Amino acid sequence: MKKILISSIASLLFCGALQAADMKELVVKTSPEMHCQRCENKIKSNIRFVKGTKKINTDLKSQEVSISYDAEKSTVADFEAAFKKIGYNIKVVSNKPIEKK
Repeated sequence: MKKILISSIASLLFCGALQAADMKELVVKTSPEMHCQRCENKIKSNIRFVKGTKKINTDLKSQEVSISYDAEKSTVADFEAAFKKIGYNIKVVSNKPIEKK
């Protein structure tokens, strides 16, 4: 029984490590631009539903939205479609892998 439990835990840890392997950070600029807290909230509350989204940060000053996501579960096209649904077009600034810690 102990061996089964230990091998199950090891398998779960291994699978967890594999899932975290393809994390990316997508940085985009929106059109129209974000002007206020309401714009930021609209983006955060809707884009979070894109599969694989882990974290969203908005910055009014730089007019950028940063999204940490699992690239095995979603693509840039998924985010483009989600932004379009709420009235925004996006321009990709960067889309790079997140280094494992």
